Amino acid sequence: MAKKYRNLSKSQYCKGKKCLKAIWLYQHNRGIADKPSEFQQNIFDQGTAVGKLATEYFPGGIEITEDYTQPEKAIESTQEILKQNPPALFEPAFLYSEVLVRVDVLRNNFDGTWDLIEVKSTNSVEPKSHYDDVAVQKWVLENCGIKIKNSYLMHLNREYLRGGELDLKKLFVLDDVGDAIVPHYEKVPHLLETIKANLQLDKEPNELIGSKCKSPYICEFKGYCWADAIPGSIHTLGRINDKKRHDLMDKSITMISEIPDSYKLSTNQYVEVKSVKNNDTHVELKNISEHLSELTYPLYFLDYESVAYAVPKFDGNWPHKHLATQYSLHIQHSPDSPLEHREYLHNVNSDPTRSIAEALLKDISQNRGSIIVYHKTYERARTIEMADSLPDLRDQLLNLVDRMWDLEVPFAKRWYWDPKFNGSSSIKSVLPTFAPEFSYGDLEIQKGDVAQLKYSEMIELSDDSLEKAEIRKALLKYCERDTLAMVIILQQLAEIIGFDHLKIAV
Repeated sequence: MAKKYRNLSKSQYCKGKKCLKAIWLYQHNRGIADKPSEFQQNIFDQGTAVGKLATEYFPGGIEITEDYTQPEKAIESTQEILKQNPPALFEPAFLYSEVLVRVDVLRNNFDGTWDLIEVKSTNSVEPKSHYDDVAVQKWVLENCGIKIKNSYLMHLNREYLRGGELDLKKLFVLDDVGDAIVPHYEKVPHLLETIKANLQLDKEPNELIGSKCKSPYICEFKGYCWADAIPGSIHTLGRINDKKRHDLMDKSITMISEIPDSYKLSTNQYVEVKSVKNNDTHVELKNISEHLSELTYPLYFLDYESVAYAVPKFDGNWPHKHLATQYSLHIQHSPDSPLEHREYLHNVNSDPTRSIAEALLKDISQNRGSIIVYHKTYERARTIEMADSLPDLRDQLLNLVDRMWDLEVPFAKRWYWDPKFNGSSSIKSVLPTFAPEFSYGDLEIQKGDVAQLKYSEMIELSDDSLEKAEIRKALLKYCERDTLAMVIILQQLAEIIGFDHLKIAV
């Protein structure tokens, strides 16, 4: 007997094209899916809010209000509203060949044709994830008798700077993707046959894990499918691509320790494999020493936390702009001086840029000293954005950028590598090998994405709110832990290689 399955949505069609195992699990064993984190759910919610805002772009449009639990009623309502010939429909429902689509916007051209508009909360068109979405909708609508004149992806405008009330005509961009989706449109019937045949299988199909599980978004079944990707497995080899991953799997090689010495790898990957096989730390004294020699006192250990809003919240901001909201700063003025700590958190509902910048410039000397960061790209970008927003402080902020020194470099370049890093040079991978007793486990906030979410919640609360005070305390502790972790890593690294020019007080 053929296995039963529910009608496919546009997102399920895209899921099936990407991975037949994922769509089979979604239809037949959804209970094993990873639950979205609070941060992921917040991203979904922001996407929903952008879609709702986009409807205001089309005056006179009518929304089909029945939700996903009422597909038949939604289809009926759509047909009734179409008879009224309105300027636009929002969330109209169409069903053809077991594919049910809810169109974000169907715009009336009043000549018997309609424009199909798919709304995305991104700042640009992303062909790998967007074109199939539009193509399957167009295919369903045209097979339902709807004449589509133009197909658009409506997304946020990276060039838009908010000034006062939102200007929706400038906030959104409509990109005509009619020609671009043609190859995707032509493949819809064949792909649907493949997906439907797959869904009738008695058990889940075999699929090789790889980059598709994480890009352009993390699959909700990654935890299930990657259960064998344990520490030391080939999947933890830094920057392993799918070609190498699948080649090794075809050779029944599952662990890094099993990779032949003759197997072609990148220089960094060779270091990782050798370190695993020898169960020892790889150390390049000369390179590390030269990097540490660039440091000059006073030492400033700096870490930012930031927040980003899909729809710009404050004047002068663009969609998804990262706004630095707080910093932690550990300072050692000289080799013999004690460690100091300073911090700042902008905890009111306004643009934090000036307050953060002014506080930071008071805490860091303009004249001398290295500013130590971990993964310089991030702190550098946030500081340059502040400089661009504050012309009167531009030179002082760019002076900080010029003095930034990246603590991640010895690990990212594999000058220092411990097999327990498991292919990652992130601070949370490196720290436990230097100080196993020092972790984030005792903190209420333990990850940067959670910090972003909690900050957004905090600034909406009243100043006398106990919850606001508790979130503020948790945010400060988390950011402080990041810079203290940097202090510990640098201290330990200097001691391990015998670099006597640095004396870090913890």
